[in-house]
Amino acid sequence: MRKCSLSYLSVFFLLGFVFLLCSTTECLAKATDAPAKVTDVPAKITDVQAHATDVPAKATDVPAKIADIPAKTINVPADFPTIQEAINSASAGDTVKVAEGKYRENIYMREGINLIGAGAGKSMVKPVDDTTKKPIVTTADHCLLEGFTFLAGSKKSPAAILVNNTSPTIRNNVIKRNQTVGIFIKSEKADPLIEHNRIYKNKYCGIKAASSGSRIIANELFENYGPGISLMDAFSIVEKNYIYKNKDTGITIGVGQIRKLSDEFREPFINNNNIEDNKAGGVTAENSSPSIIANTISNKGKPTILLFASNSVIKDNVLTSNGPPAIRINATSSPIVENNIINGTLRFSIMSDSRTARIRNNTINSKWAGGAPIK
Repeated sequence: MRKCSLSYLSVFFLLGFVFLLCSTTECLAKATDAPAKVTDVPAKITDVQAHATDVPAKATDVPAKIADIPAKTINVPADFPTIQEAINSASAGDTVKVAEGKYRENIYMREGINLIGAGAGKSMVKPVDDTTKKPIVTTADHCLLEGFTFLAGSKKSPAAILVNNTSPTIRNNVIKRNQTVGIFIKSEKADPLIEHNRIYKNKYCGIKAASSGSRIIANELFENYGPGISLMDAFSIVEKNYIYKNKDTGITIGVGQIRKLSDEFREPFINNNNIEDNKAGGVTAENSSPSIIANTISNKGKPTILLFASNSVIKDNVLTSNGPPAIRINATSSPIVENNIINGTLRFSIMSDSRTARIRNNTINSKWAGGAPIK
């Protein structure tokens, strides 16, 4: 009987142990599932990041839409009765077209506006009144001024067209019979392109550049009461212009009080122009040292090139003078004069008071025997 009781007790303990073992294994199995579920979280977080990257892509669409806004054309007088009202309503890149007619305005350009007339001789602009101190046009950066006649500017204004510290393009215009300068360029930051204009019969010079750069290309300047072009402290490029019958020199180059000849300064470049029959001579340079290269210059009664305190380079020009020397060099100049062709019925082709001038390889075709006297 005692043996039998012991057997039942052993079985009871054995079943309890098996139950305990099974319970422990199940808990361990459930516990190992937890990390697998935790790792799901980062996967969901990365989904958020993926959606978040869509935002910058959508934001970049905005500039593209702004850039798609087309430039517009505004017509005068169809859309606005005056040129100035049309300019005031325009934005950079827009074009203001002006119909044929006569307009009395003082125009202030805005940056990036294209102002286009019906053609020189068709769209004609005078100042509001004859006593105003305002130019007919005051330019702005990166604007275009084309296809007009500007005339009868006031003698109290600085010029018919004032380019003050701006860089416009001025082309295919007639600028005539103004009481002062045709085009006045000022400030070192000014760098306009002035091309294919006819500039004549203005009371002072056709174009004046002061302390500025400019590109003066393929214009016709004649019968102005001063020089065709005046460059004062300017570092302009003057190319392919026809400059004739002005009542002073064709081109005058000089310096003001802001610098001396010894100062470092970009000098003008005078190249491939046709300069003829100007009353006071072809090109005069004083206290400046321009490069005068490949021009055709002819004159009667005055030198084609006259240098005062100038270290110019005079090269590859064709010079014709009847009477005075073709090139006249004063004592304080030290130019290089080479490879020029000099024609005419003149006693001395080159006259120099300077002992430091370098004169070489020039061809002289003259009825006189004189060459290049050095004093």
